[in-house]
Order: sequence, then structure tokens, then C-alpha cells
Amino acid sequence: MSRQIAGNSSLFFYSNRKTVELMYFESKFKSMDYRMLCSIQGLKLDGIDFYKIPHFVLCDDANTRNELFNNEDFLKKVGTINYPLQFENRVYAIAKINFLDEMLNWNRINITNKLTEQTIFIGQHLRDFLHFLWFVKDNSISSTMNIGHVQHEEILMYTSEISSITNRFGEVNDTLFSKSEFDLAIEMQKKYIEISPGKPIEIQNDLLLKEDEEIVPRLSRFKNVPNKEDKVPNYRIARAWTFMTKARLSDVLAMKIAFYIPVLECLFCTDSNEVTHKVSERAAFYIGSDYKERFGIYKTIKEAYALRSKYFHGQELIAKHQDIDNQKLLSLKMDYIIRKVLAKIILKDGNIFNEPNQQVFEENMTSLIFK
Repeated sequence: MSRQIAGNSSLFFYSNRKTVELMYFESKFKSMDYRMLCSIQGLKLDGIDFYKIPHFVLCDDANTRNELFNNEDFLKKVGTINYPLQFENRVYAIAKINFLDEMLNWNRINITNKLTEQTIFIGQHLRDFLHFLWFVKDNSISSTMNIGHVQHEEILMYTSEISSITNRFGEVNDTLFSKSEFDLAIEMQKKYIEISPGKPIEIQNDLLLKEDEEIVPRLSRFKNVPNKEDKVPNYRIARAWTFMTKARLSDVLAMKIAFYIPVLECLFCTDSNEVTHKVSERAAFYIGSDYKERFGIYKTIKEAYALRSKYFHGQELIAKHQDIDNQKLLSLKMDYIIRKVLAKIILKDGNIFNEPNQQVFEENMTSLIFK
């Protein structure tokens, strides 16, 4: 029976033994084989078994996982008890790294340092991609544990996430994603990288297979802080992104709502004058299509401001905000506003929000209410 596979059609084929041959992970050096396995919480694949993202394949096929990782060498390193707890019955990400020719002559310390660098990069790239799934629909998907090891060598890399992403209600649940939804997230990520200000940093991905660059453009990361070589003094979008990720990590609704506010302040404000009104009004006119929607957005942001003020200053919340259902409703509305604002900026208005001239930026913001 055939199974649907997402991504490039040349990546996988099924053998007569009904096992998956991972052509993408074919290694040049049989003696030095570095494999990574990353456990993902909260993700379910809808109608597909595999999906390729740069440097990774997402998969929920137990046979593939067992063939690559459930072997005596790997289980001896990670422990037969810990392995099932973290990886059984979950979608996971797998990657395989080629050794450079010169690495075959390196000592163990140099090899370990290089693989540590690569492991950190790949794990971060996976977490970045999972954030872009949020633009498609709300979820609580997290990468929880990354394990890398060199076959038949005593080299084991291990990282785990202390905090988990929560959905707009501060809860953790499973969310289905289809191939088309993954495709949307990939396109959003590419757009975000395109508009990221600052001088790009080339990723040290020289150990990964070269075929990767033929399928997906070589990725580069942006700098979140300015330096003397950069021409953009105010990183509005990158700073807003940081607060957005902090909000998604919180399972305390009042904290989540409070962190939504600086997302909007980074994007719509350049000074400290009438911040609450200015941010609420500009966000409302930026994404609202008519008077009713704009007024609703304006009131929602003002309410979130009121909650944040009480919460961050250690004061007792008003009676309305002490009710968990009201907090959930406010969080739902703010989640929608933040997602719609960021999506529009990433897909359409990156240049406006990357504008280095504060006066020009202010004129653009002021003009919103007269359109």
C-alpha cells in the first residue's frame, strides 16, 4: 500500500522490505556517521508521513525511527528507558550530517566542538520553523529534546527545552498540520528572512548535504542587535518577534497577554507620548477593514493595556480580569491581532517597518488613519 509523502519526490522510496530508504541522508563516509533525532511535542501529521524542511525531515513513521536510531549503539548511549519516553508516539525530526574530508584526521575534541556548533544551529532552525506554524493556525508545538550521536563512537550531543510553547489559552494540545499548511509556513519563513534587517550571518552548514541548497535556498540568520556596520538603527520587527515568542512560552494567561503589548509597541511606537492610545489606534487602522472591526481592535488593545498595567505593577486585577474565561477571551483576541499584524508586515510591509528615518516612519503611521 502506498503512503503519501510531502516534499521533494526524490527524497524517499520504499524498498521491498517496506522500509524507508532515506536517500537524502546517504552518507559519504560509512565510518563517520552523525545523526540527529529531535522530539516534537504537540504536532500531528495530517494525511502525510514525511515533510522536508531545510536540514530536516519531519516524520512519524516508527520503522524509519527504529531503523536509524533504535539500534544497540544508540540505545547504549541514550538509555533504553529514556528513549521511549521522549520519542515513541511522537512526530520527530531527523537529520544526518556528512563529515568533511579534513575532519577524518581531526582529534575527538575538535570533532565534538564542530558537531556541537552544528547541533545548536540545527536545533535552533527547527525551533524557528515551528514558530512559523503559528501563522497558519494557533498551536502549542515545541521541540522538546535533541539528541545527536556519531555511529560507533562515544560522541553524544544532548539538548532539551526547559519551557514549552502554549496555545492562546495557555494550554498544551495536539494540532494537525497538512502538507499545504507546512508549505504556507515555509513561505512565511522565507519572507521573514528576506525582510530581516541588518547584515546577514552566513550559517555554518558546510557539513550538510549539498543537495539541500538545490531544493531550498541557503538560509542566513539576521542580527537582533545593531552594530556599527548596520544601517538600520531600530530593529522593530526582530524586537517584536522576541516578545511574541516570550508570550507564546507563557502558560500564565495574564503574563501572555502582558507580553503581547510590547510586540505592538515595538512596531507602532517611536516615542513615549500617548503610547496606549497611539498603539491601539495605529494597530486598529493597520489591520481593521471597517469602523466596527477597527473599534473592536482598539478596545481590545486598550483592555490588554489595563490588564498589563495591573499585572506588571503587582496590583490586584480588576474583577473582570480575575475571571479565567474573560482572560481566555482577551488572550484569544490579542493572539488574533498580533498574528494578523505580523503576517501583514512580513508579507507586505517589511520596508515600511524597517524604515530607519523616524520622521518618515511616523508620517507613514499617521497616514494610516486618513486612508
